[in-house]
Amino acid sequence: MLKGAYQGRGIIYSRMGRLEGDVRIGSDFDMSQVNPATYVSDESGSITVEREAQSEFPCSGIVTSTGEGYVIGPAFELDPVKGQNIVLMFLAAKTTPYSVSVEKPVLAISNQESVVTLSSLGGEVRCLGKISGGSKVARITLSRNPGLQALGEGFNETLSELRGGGMFSFTWKPVTGRLKNLS
Repeated sequence: MLKGAYQGRGIIYSRMGRLEGDVRIGSDFDMSQVNPATYVSDESGSITVEREAQSEFPCSGIVTSTGEGYVIGPAFELDPVKGQNIVLMFLAAKTTPYSVSVEKPVLAISNQESVVTLSSLGGEVRCLGKISGGSKVARITLSRNPGLQALGEGFNETLSELRGGGMFSFTWKPVTGRLKNLS
């Protein structure tokens, strides 16, 4: 028996933390854009939740090598009369190319011969630059922040770092994990 069923955008957070001196991974679930969901329950206790037919379930996220990250996708939350809530999330691998963009296409350090050009083309970020010998360190950092309050600053990854002066060039492209079909 259910008190209610809801559908919306589900978000699973995973992060590292300390508990009694040990580093442990913790996770939370949150839901936004919540609406009541239509469901049917029979005498045997079987519950059927109705969802519009869709061939794809758009989802997004990042999981780092340490297990921290987030996953966002369509979800149902079932609120039983007894016991804990049950969450169902629908996840599917991305079938279209990623769209990436750069916030500042040219970075320049005044009074020095340092210029870095960033461009996005074909789903990847390209960087070409020259840093003067007067610079201690130059870094290009990718910041992935979906604007979720629980994640704070999001996840930052140093794509390139140059100590001292010199030329550099690199290309970064998002990677896709493979989701296994369990049916």
